[in-house]
Amino acid sequence: MNEAILTKHKQIVGRHIAAENAHELGATLATLHPQCVFEDIPLARAFHGHAGAEQYYRLWWCKISSDWDHPISWDGDHLIS
Repeated sequence: MNEAILTKHKQIVGRHIAAENAHELGATLATLHPQCVFEDIPLARAFHGHAGAEQYYRLWWCKISSDWDHPISWDGDHLIS
């Protein structure tokens, strides 16, 4: 993969993780492809597109306390929890 594309992808991942941790739905969705698919194997469900992603995040964010002390971070190359 070309370095410019890799850098762009890393920036998107960083924005995505930051938005997820802040529970900022609009910013999170902005980092996803409009036709994204979330497959949740334990729930045996698939969530399609931005509408599905919104439903998925709302489902999980209402289950996770806002003071959860294990946010995920991104160092530019690795996810850290």
